[in-house]
Amino acid sequence: MLEGLPIDPHTVLGIPPDADLEAIREAFRRKSKKHHPDVGGDEWAFRIVVRAYEILTQRPSEVVSPPSPYDFEDPDLEHDAAPSRDWAAESERVRPGVRDKDYPPGRMVLVEVLWFRMEIADIYALLDRTEASSFSGSLHLTWPDPETPLDHPLDPVELHAVLSELADAFDQVRSRPGVLNASSRADRGRFEAWLSYASGRDAWTAFTSLRPALNSRRLGVRQLTRELTIPREPGEPTSR
Repeated sequence: MLEGLPIDPHTVLGIPPDADLEAIREAFRRKSKKHHPDVGGDEWAFRIVVRAYEILTQRPSEVVSPPSPYDFEDPDLEHDAAPSRDWAAESERVRPGVRDKDYPPGRMVLVEVLWFRMEIADIYALLDRTEASSFSGSLHLTWPDPETPLDHPLDPVELHAVLSELADAFDQVRSRPGVLNASSRADRGRFEAWLSYASGRDAWTAFTSLRPALNSRRLGVRQLTRELTIPREPGEPTSR
């Protein structure tokens, strides 16, 4: 959905028109650290930064791969491979996020961070974080993680312990300010829960509290970011 939106790549990256390749790469790294979703940034803004880098480097005589936005990643985390697809081609997309290491399958929890947002109105306001980037967000917890099946059923004592720890972590995050609604269910050896927030950024902030709450109870996290973009109607105002 970035197609057709004019951007000045030098303005996006904050560099002069005569910047050399090294300056472009350094600006990309700096902007990535600010806007990458894995550090609480906005994915729309990150896409714009990536697009600006592509415009400045993908010339007929010089095609350069972007430096990894994970140069600044937490060494204690593993990141699933980024999907090789157009960042802006879909109205709904799922992006793999962080994955905790060295937890057994029976203690891995899937946490989805959901963003519901409107199509971009003002690129530069978004980069400056002066325009709201989403109109709601939520967290969805699922245990066991569907992608890490259990080798064998948990014994009743361990099953009860895991379900109790999940409920405790959920209650801890639910008690924090900003939760609009929340619900959880433990049934037949499964746990599901969700919490809703006023924005995707609030949902991400809640995730940064939820993850240590789970880790402190010896539960690991596999995180996904799911984004649903609502196209603007023709003539719809761009200010909020």
